[in-house]
Amino acid sequence: MIATQSSSALNLNIRAADRATEIFVINWKLQRVANGTGELNLDVEPGLYKVRFRSGSQQHDELVEVRDGPVSLVGKRLNFESAAPLADTSTSHEYHAGPAQTLSRQVDRRIGHGSQLFVFLRDVDRHHPLEPDVVTIHHLDGALMCRITEGHVNLGDQFAAINLDLDPGTYRLRVDTEPMGIYESFITMSAGWQTQVFLIMDNFPVGSTQLRRPSIRRSSVHMAHIGRGFDVHGDSGRLTDLARLGLLQGRKVISRDEMNHILSSKFENPMLGIYAAHILLMSAKPNQALIDKVCERMAQRLGPHPDLSALQLRHGLSSSTPAFETPPMLMRSWDMVVEKSIRRASLVPRDSIAGQVADNLVSAELWLIHRVLAKKAKEEPEVSIASAQRLLQNLLKLSDLDKRVLINEVTSQGGLTGLESTILSSSMESIHPSGNEAHSDERIQRKARRLFRKLDAPRFAIADSIQSLVEKLNVKDS
Repeated sequence: MIATQSSSALNLNIRAADRATEIFVINWKLQRVANGTGELNLDVEPGLYKVRFRSGSQQHDELVEVRDGPVSLVGKRLNFESAAPLADTSTSHEYHAGPAQTLSRQVDRRIGHGSQLFVFLRDVDRHHPLEPDVVTIHHLDGALMCRITEGHVNLGDQFAAINLDLDPGTYRLRVDTEPMGIYESFITMSAGWQTQVFLIMDNFPVGSTQLRRPSIRRSSVHMAHIGRGFDVHGDSGRLTDLARLGLLQGRKVISRDEMNHILSSKFENPMLGIYAAHILLMSAKPNQALIDKVCERMAQRLGPHPDLSALQLRHGLSSSTPAFETPPMLMRSWDMVVEKSIRRASLVPRDSIAGQVADNLVSAELWLIHRVLAKKAKEEPEVSIASAQRLLQNLLKLSDLDKRVLINEVTSQGGLTGLESTILSSSMESIHPSGNEAHSDERIQRKARRLFRKLDAPRFAIADSIQSLVEKLNVKDS
């Protein structure tokens, strides 16, 4: 916070409606005087100030005059967008909020014991028919467990919901967006807790038309003690969603007071703690001790959790560091795992679930989303890092024009995985010939090594994808 100090300074106290709402104070010179989260208390020179409140992508400005004495200002709640039907959000409706609250307290199927998964799908646009059968829930190995339509479906009010008793662990939430493909995220269940996943319908461009399907990218995830269900009006839900949006947008929306609340015994939504740990890491000089406290407190409440395990990798690898076999929920958690796997390739085992999905992840900014492809008919031999770099050198030797021709050919034959597409686009940016000058083998080797290090995936997944890419493109070995 930056505040003017002088004998004529007067107190200005500003309080937002939510503790995760950002506050900005701007003077008549259009200079930022101070900023903070939740509440600001500062001394300013007499004058006219603009106070901006920001919640998610919504913001509201108010003018305040500081003249004769202390001034207090309380901001109103901003109606940000959320897939969860929280009170006072722009996408909430009573015909969704009421059923979400009620159905989250009822068990539809008992498949395991110790934790619960509540999935709620809705559409806020009544002009489109709801198609809930595209949402399915799967075991970690991919086997179908149930469909959301096995719970409650109300096509008139456009929602579908299911609440499952499950064993603690990680499961797959899958959405079939045909013809765009099948996508899934990974949801971890903890003993004594209900994990709540809210999906909202969205439009996806397909050629010249729009396809309406559930959006995993926009999903909102909360947690509550089993039996309490979803709290439509609770502050905890709003804070958790604002933290999710802050993490998505790269903004530090967790204040020191909120961190103290997260560390307290009264804390009720562990997803907020996981978001908060990642938000703390966005600081130029993260408070590592505070992050450790948050992770320790979350581990005490949740038990084993891949996102917490990923956060613990910040301290480096040791001989006792276990292999990372289960995908986390957040993409930022996965990035931490990939960074450490550069030093130890065995950190993500090739035959683990995390290893199997590594080559076809979708860049979705917040959630780790995997595109489901048909399994290969036979197991391919493992590709060494050295062999993959040699194949990458062959790819780099091709001109961009040749690559574009090959791309058109392979697209008509079924396309590329996400990692294959990234490798190909990166290779086109790596070397740009100047005139007719031939690039030396040494320069190409350096480019290949640099590109290999730059790719954001485990080393074995990069090697496998390079081989499959050159096979699809029919690039000859040299």
